[in-house]
Amino acid sequence: MSHGPTAPRLRGRILQIKAETAGQGGGVMSSDRIEILDATTAARLGHCSGPTTAGECPAADEGPVPCAGRLVRPPGADPQAWPMWVPPDSHHCPLGSAHRAAECLRQADFYQDAWLAGLRRQTELVHHLAAAGDKRFKDEPPDELARISRLRWLGSPYAQELARMEQTFRQRAQGYLAFARRYPYRYPAERSHPTGASDR
Repeated sequence: MSHGPTAPRLRGRILQIKAETAGQGGGVMSSDRIEILDATTAARLGHCSGPTTAGECPAADEGPVPCAGRLVRPPGADPQAWPMWVPPDSHHCPLGSAHRAAECLRQADFYQDAWLAGLRRQTELVHHLAAAGDKRFKDEPPDELARISRLRWLGSPYAQELARMEQTFRQRAQGYLAFARRYPYRYPAERSHPTGASDR
């Protein structure tokens, strides 16, 4: 597992979902309405309120979701990541899966940040001990002190638990995103925007 400033963060579709869901304690995903588009022309057919904070479609009963077989797009969505195609027989809101993935990635980032903060504290401690004349560290060059600090931190049960929790939440996010990644929508190569795709 990768730890550090370059470790994967939210990308593309998840960046959009995270922005939509930030700070909400209940109700639907966004105060704006989700656009429902024709799968062939991308013309606007209607709107929905998006999934609940539990990730469910509030308009679906026992059958497919109302947007099944169509495209969905949040307001102001990145055109490189949206719209998303919803399979004709889908009984689940794909935006709900993305919402849950965003929450899992937020938790993963929290544990990653805690892991990095712990490494910084361990590094500061080792350098402090070296400066104070600790015979284990006082004659070591900076690169070696950094290596020792990392090894000491990696051996800490707390560091191992933080790493385990980060991995757990990233794996959960991958599971929630599987649906969306399985059904991406791409405009035909001969036209960058189908009729109505850029309409607001």
